[in-house]
Amino acid sequence: MRLMEERIARPEKYIDDGKPTPSEFEDPKLYHYAIFSDNVLAASVVVNSAVKNSKDPSQHVFHVVTDNMNLGAMQVMFKMKDYMGAHNEVKAVEDYKFLNSSYVPVLKQLESAKMQQFYFNNQLENATKDTNNMKFRNPKYL
Repeated sequence: MRLMEERIARPEKYIDDGKPTPSEFEDPKLYHYAIFSDNVLAASVVVNSAVKNSKDPSQHVFHVVTDNMNLGAMQVMFKMKDYMGAHNEVKAVEDYKFLNSSYVPVLKQLESAKMQQFYFNNQLENATKDTNNMKFRNPKYL
């Protein structure tokens, strides 16, 4: 909540529209990492740990991909915190047009009406055998 509060208080600081993409994001000589997460704190910890344990943080580029709901908070976190010269790019999954069901099997499964009914309808006949562990009903665990 505090991250979104910061974003609302200073929107001009976090808007990247119209700015050219830095060349570091596409430089093949640098080390690139893709982090897919909806957990702001976990993504920050991963980047921070990698940066602190590297000899030259400026040689590392982190491409953080999240959902639209967490995009604002993730952008604020990565702009506020200093990662010792490492380059960070935060985008939503929807910004990547190539991430569609033809390339991602989980998305293809979730497009199926039967699968949507299983994961998103809360009916007893759709429950798994292990009703105590409901994480199996979450599409993240496919």
